[in-house]
Amino acid sequence: MHDVTLIPGDGIGPDVVAAAKNVLDHATSSINWDEVQAGDEAYRKHGNPVPPEVIESLRRTRLGLKGPMGVPTAGYASPNTEIRNAMGLWCNIRMAIHFEGARSPHVGTDIVLVRDVTEDLVRGVQQMVGPDAGIAIRFITRANADRLARFGLDYARSHGIKRVTIPNQAPTFRSTDGLFVTTVMDVAKDYPEVIVDEEAMDAVTMHLAMRPQAYPMFLSPNLYGGILCGLCSGLVGGVGLMPGANLDGSGTAVFEAGHGNAPKYTGMNKVNPTGMILSGAMLLDHIGESEAARRVRAAVAETIRQGKHVTYDLGGSATTSGMGDAVVGALDGSKVR
Repeated sequence: MHDVTLIPGDGIGPDVVAAAKNVLDHATSSINWDEVQAGDEAYRKHGNPVPPEVIESLRRTRLGLKGPMGVPTAGYASPNTEIRNAMGLWCNIRMAIHFEGARSPHVGTDIVLVRDVTEDLVRGVQQMVGPDAGIAIRFITRANADRLARFGLDYARSHGIKRVTIPNQAPTFRSTDGLFVTTVMDVAKDYPEVIVDEEAMDAVTMHLAMRPQAYPMFLSPNLYGGILCGLCSGLVGGVGLMPGANLDGSGTAVFEAGHGNAPKYTGMNKVNPTGMILSGAMLLDHIGESEAARRVRAAVAETIRQGKHVTYDLGGSATTSGMGDAVVGALDGSKVR
């Protein structure tokens, strides 16, 4: 058995997490869930968006399936960031995969995005200079770029990915992007079976829009990675299809969809649970349940291909739970065995 911390989150989080849990419970009997509350509900009840029991559970299990949580403009800091910091989760992976039946013409797109989430402009070191100007400080360190490069290239090697691209603006930002690119290229010498190249960010976005199938993997700092996650999710049919994970590189991992908490849909049982279900499939791979993960992905693909029980963004009228039930039905069917 594998103990896994379950965090429903807020907004649409409880809906998509419930659908994913339903699928995973039908795919394997090896998960023992420890459900804890974090986010807006926890803040209203306890005055703390990340109560101590959340971190205690994650430190015990070292595994989590987490729903999205909002980032309020006032009241408390981002619970997502607090969880990452407390657990030392420095690496984010997201995936953009084309499914037959999705509203996308980019057949064959299958992109892995790997980024550091501890540095770059998103670290948040900023201040106003008088009333009419603001500054932000960008951090890129050789140690963290080296760590990300080794993790990412190990991932590429183990998953048979032959090309990795570094998006950058190194000619302009020589001290930051330049350091990141040269560090990754130095590490790449230890991975001769992987082609590692670098490309200007503006060129990357143009080429992605034209032929996303040419980019199997990106390795980047936080900001560029976040922009590319949004672009890549749109290329395959929407952010509701994007799974992801945050990892510490040594076994601790929290899996989450690539979308936010969409508060306007709270409690409506309306949004696409695919990203969260596929994040659950990543969790299954992580705990060694690769066959169960394969069956979950096949069931998701079959459900989207049929198009009968899919949510509005995929052209259907199914509820979140209804689409989850359809994936369970496909999971139990002969086509995904």
